[in-house]
Amino acid sequence: MAEQSSMFEIATASIEGSQLTITWGDGHHSSYHPFWLRHQCECKVCGTPIDAVRGIRLLDIPPNVEPELLDNSNTDINIQWMPDKHRSVYSARWLRNHCYSDQERARRKHLPTLWDDSIVDSLPLFDFN
Repeated sequence: MAEQSSMFEIATASIEGSQLTITWGDGHHSSYHPFWLRHQCECKVCGTPIDAVRGIRLLDIPPNVEPELLDNSNTDINIQWMPDKHRSVYSARWLRNHCYSDQERARRKHLPTLWDDSIVDSLPLFDFN
């Protein structure tokens, strides 16, 4: 269980070039493109998944957007963007679950359970009464 929780804990976070780079508690490294990350902001201005209305369009984001200030704990990251000074907050769990490295994409990939003759040994039983 400790390995599972450390995978969602931020060990270090930094701005390298214009990208956000995170080293996770389990040693994995993630890097996020600033334009993509800025578009994922879920503040009241940019839009949230709760109301499903995006308040920001790709054309609204300055093409030279990059993180200016970074403040983080092991559970979230606050970014101030330049040139527009917009502030975004991303949870560590959200960032890890949206890491686009090949390793993380493979971890999240749904692997269906295929049926074969072994299902006979594990059929669910219940009482109809």
